[in-house]
Order: sequence, then structure tokens, then C-alpha cells
Amino acid sequence: MDIRLEDGGVLDMKPDAKLNITMNNPMLANYGTMSLPVTLPDTANNTRHLGAVSLQAQYKYRRNHDVIVEAGVYRKQGLLRIASGSKDREAAIYMEESPMYARMKEVDMPQAFNITRPASDFHVDGTFDDDLDMMIKYMELVMVDNIRDDFYLFPVATDYYNESVDVEGMGNTGFTFYWILNEQMSSGVDAPDIIDTDLYGQPYLKLAGRIARQYREENNWVDVPKGYGITPFLKQGYVLRRIFEYFGYELRESIFDTDPQMQKIVVLNNTADTVVNARIKYSQLVPSVKISDYLESIRTDYGCEFFLSADHKYVEVKFWNDLIDNKDYKVLDSCLSGDPVINLTDPKLIKLANKRSIEFSNTNFDTLNKFQDEYYVLYHVASFSQASRDGYYFIQSYGQIWERLTTTLQGGVTSVSWKYHSQYLFDFYLEKESSVDDDYESKESNREHTANLPVFVRYTAAFASTGYPGYNLRMLFIGKRRHLNTTLKPYNKNEDGTGENLEDSDGSTECPVMAAFYRGRNYNTASELNPLSVYGNIYGYDSEGLPCPGGFDLIFGGLNGLYQKFWAKYAAVILDSFYEVNLPLRLDLADIMNFRFDNIYMVENQPLLPQKLSFSIDLDNNVEVGEALFRTIKLYK
Repeated sequence: MDIRLEDGGVLDMKPDAKLNITMNNPMLANYGTMSLPVTLPDTANNTRHLGAVSLQAQYKYRRNHDVIVEAGVYRKQGLLRIASGSKDREAAIYMEESPMYARMKEVDMPQAFNITRPASDFHVDGTFDDDLDMMIKYMELVMVDNIRDDFYLFPVATDYYNESVDVEGMGNTGFTFYWILNEQMSSGVDAPDIIDTDLYGQPYLKLAGRIARQYREENNWVDVPKGYGITPFLKQGYVLRRIFEYFGYELRESIFDTDPQMQKIVVLNNTADTVVNARIKYSQLVPSVKISDYLESIRTDYGCEFFLSADHKYVEVKFWNDLIDNKDYKVLDSCLSGDPVINLTDPKLIKLANKRSIEFSNTNFDTLNKFQDEYYVLYHVASFSQASRDGYYFIQSYGQIWERLTTTLQGGVTSVSWKYHSQYLFDFYLEKESSVDDDYESKESNREHTANLPVFVRYTAAFASTGYPGYNLRMLFIGKRRHLNTTLKPYNKNEDGTGENLEDSDGSTECPVMAAFYRGRNYNTASELNPLSVYGNIYGYDSEGLPCPGGFDLIFGGLNGLYQKFWAKYAAVILDSFYEVNLPLRLDLADIMNFRFDNIYMVENQPLLPQKLSFSIDLDNNVEVGEALFRTIKLYK
């Protein structure tokens, strides 16, 4: 057995050295394959390759080295990480996915997306006053799905403020106005100055960011430049490909790329001034988290893991559904050296949970099960008009739960009223009698819920007086906006137009992990104006509440939630099987080399999912299996 460095040099090891390696299934653990600590002796050869450890040199001592572990046919790439030493060095070797995941814990998402695209990347034929005008037109054509790029655009609500407005016929009336990213112009009438046509001659509402504007927040006015409030949302499939590309791997095609619904999932951002400099920095479009945190949200949402190929050239996405349905069994009966030992302790149930730190995303119940335990049934309807009896309804066009109440008035006349209950943003876990925390395998996503709200938006356009200050539109609420390219200066405006500058805006707001579907144009509505607008949501329904073909929801609970689509089979296995089995195995170097955690193994006609394999290799290339743990996944009917 040898530990070989990139330059071809071989490290010295002690005569009785053994490399003890533990391989863990990344589907079932937060870490992959790594060795136990190995002692590298203080030799001239090791010092030449690894450097000398001293107090004077420690600040520049290189403690990580790419290596290859070789033992006959066994050949694995790894990351040698030195933990301590003065003479002898104590080190561990990270192998398979572990080196990649170790690096991911150290890299921020913006660092991996250090990509700048200038206005010339967004060329559109035509006559434009400047590059920013051309760029905004390009964004509009992406928004209406004429041009395919790494991103989509649709309006989302951010900050809001309260203001009293003198409305004709209504007097002084209080309104809550929302700031909108990717806001489309609207004056409440079909006005030609707010409408443009796409590449196919179809009309759409222009982006409000085409013009420099003023926003009013209570008593303060804020000037914003042309392009303000326009921000693209990177496609989730692109984000995943870019992450692995950054670490030198190709991400193979999966349902993230081929499924019509998953192709429309985007990563939301809250950057209000993305394009004002006539360029786009992708680092401003991704969450303010470590790459490992972002991938953890993907694993939790979709029940998947990313497996590195044996030659370390590409990465494949594997879902629990894929593993459970896999019938290409690898038979291990001939490798048994004794009787399997079965642990009949009940496996933990799944507890799926998302963050709810964004305002308006709280619910009255954590899970759909708790809701149904108290209210028995939740009816699903597209709109309020489809409800025919009293009870609790999920109004699909709103993404909210309302209660229908019938009151009998004097004379036998009945009156129907509606009472708002909560957002439909349930987590998922099954309640057990006398349950304790240990009954659950907790999977908590870093993705934050985005609430679907009826928001009131000021009219944005040059238009004749309408006697009304804005319009209602249902859209996603993503929390606080942030500024990375501008410094906004609010000021008190006097009647003569002069004003006093106030403090600069705070641009320190971070971008959380958020996701939504791009749904495109509102073709299904009867309104004259709405077919010109574009929208997005987190549900498997269009703006009218009608199901999208093959649709699912970006929440855990519910009829079409992530639990039903990605976790239900795994949950059924846990309830019906999933016992731990310790197999006494004899394996040679070729068996170790070909052992994969995305394979299903068969022993005594029982399909088994590998969980952990510990073994040692000595300097003479002898293999000894210390522990081989598997899980039963057969469903009994």
C-alpha cells in the first residue's frame, strides 16, 4: 500500500502501519469516506514532500495535500489533511465524496458564482439609447419566455410601508404598499405606453425599472435609477451544475434538468439593484450561505444525494426513489463468513422541517397531520366559489387556508362568510404515541418558506388620474430587499420640491435560501390586463388555482408536497423495514474498489442498502473487513 502525492512522490509509513478506512453512505450520514488517523513518521522523505513543522513556519504550513491511495487494483483519490505534528505527523485521508464536501464547508455561494456578464452578453436587435436599455429589453424577453438563459424573471414582493392616501370618493384611506422586484408597469387601464411586444408580436407589460422613479416610504421619498428593481432568478438546475463545476466535476443530467416542473424551479434573491450598472454579477443572485448549507437544503427538499463517480470525473444525483426501485442487485452471499446479525430496534421516522423566518410565513400548525387531527378534513378547491359546504379549505389560487361559515339569519335566510386561517406551509412528520425526539431522523432544510400574499402595489407609469393609487396582485413575499450596487438617499420632500437628505440605506441585508416556480404569463385569467403579466409561485397550481400538469408543491405537506413526491417511498420503507444488519464479510481489493453506496446488495434473497463499511489495508495489501452495516429495504405487502 502506498500514499502517493500529486508530484508522484510516495510518503513513508511505519513498518506495521495499516490504513483503516470507513466508508459511509452519504444518504445516511453527513460525512463520506475517510481514514482513521494515520501516523506519518519523521523522515527526510516526508519532510521534503510535506514541509517541516515549526513555530516559525506554522503560519504558512500547508496541511492539505491531494493524494492517491494505491494497493494493487485498489486506487482511490483522496485529500490528506494533517492535524498535528512536530516530528511524526498525525493525519487523516478523506476519500470519495469527502474531500469535495470538506471544501464545500469552506466556500461561500457568492465565491463559487464569481461570474460577471456585461451588457454585451444580453444583445437584442433594435435601437436603444444605451446598453442598459438593451439589457432591460433582454430581461423582459426572458421574463415572457422568448429567450432562454440561466435565469427567469417574475415579480416578487419585498418591503412594505403604510400610508394614508386621499382617494376620490373614499376620502383619506390607509393602504399598505409593497416594494416589488421585477415589477411590471400598470395604470389600471390598457395604456399603450406601458405595453411592449415580444419577438412573436405578443403584448406584455413593460418592467417598471425601465424608467428612473421615486418611491415613497411614509414621509420619505427615495430616488431610484433606471434598472432599479430588476433582478433575474437563477435556475436551480444551473446553480447545481455550477457548484460542481466550481470544484472540477461535471454534474450528470437528472430530473433537475429533464422534469418539466423542476426545470422551472429558480433560486430567489432579494437584490434590488442588480442591473443598474449594465452588468450582472451572479454572486449577487445566490444565497449568503456556505455551499454545504445550500446543498443540504436540496438534499432535504428532494430526498437526494450527490455521488462521485469511481474515476472522480463526474457527479450523479441519486434519489431515495431511485435506490428503493433499483432491481440491479449485487449478490453478496458468496462473501459471507458467518451469520448476519439483525438489529430489530425500530428505525427513526422522518421529520422534515423548513425555516419560517420570513414574515407572513407562519402557520397555526406545524404539520398537516396535526391540522387534520383537529379539523378532520381539508378541502382543496381552485377558488372560493367552488366551496359547497362549511369547513376548512385550501384555496389553491391563494395558497392559503380559509374557513367557510354559514350563518342562518332571521327568516331562514343564510349568509356565507369566510375567515382566514393560515398559510399552507406545513412541515411533515407522523405523530406517534408517547413519541420522543429520538423517534425522528431530523432533516431540517435551510430553505426558507416564501408566503403567497395579496399585495397592494402603487401604479408605475405616466398615466392620467385614476382616482385610485394602485392595484392588488397575489405574489410571493421574500422579505427585505438589499442594495449591492447603489446607495439610496431618502429625503424629506417639501411642497416647493426641495428636500433634506436623510441617512443612507443599509445594504447589509443577507439573501436567504429561497425557491419558487417560474409560471410564466397569466393566460388563464379573464382579466384584460393580467394576461400581459408574468408570475411565479411555490405551488403546483396556476394563477387560477388549477393544477399544472404533473405539478407538485415546494412545501413538505399536502397532497402534492415534496413529501409525497420524494419522501413517501422512503417513509414506507422505514415503517415496514429498514432494520440494521451487520454482515460478516470477506472482501478482496477488487470488491472494495467496486463497492458503491448507490448499489443495492442481495443477501439470502433480501435486498439491502449499504450504510457503512470499515476495513483496513496493510503494507502488504491484505484486506480485513471490520464492520459492514446494511439496511433492509424490502417492502412487505
